[in-house]
Amino acid sequence: MMGHGTQKNASKLGFTDATEISKDPEDEVNDYLMRAIDARSIDHLRSEHCNSMLLFFKNGSLERK
Repeated sequence: MMGHGTQKNASKLGFTDATEISKDPEDEVNDYLMRAIDARSIDHLRSEHCNSMLLFFKNGSLERK
């Protein structure tokens, strides 16, 4: 069909039907938790090392890097 990708290409873009991928619920929970931990870690580092109002690092050597 012209203008339509294959199912494999659609799955790479995240356009899959739930029946196409059967993922273990435990794996889904683990993936979700890992993404949440990563997001919290980034937030913590940003609050610890960055000035949120002026958008620069608190430590001058980090700013230069």
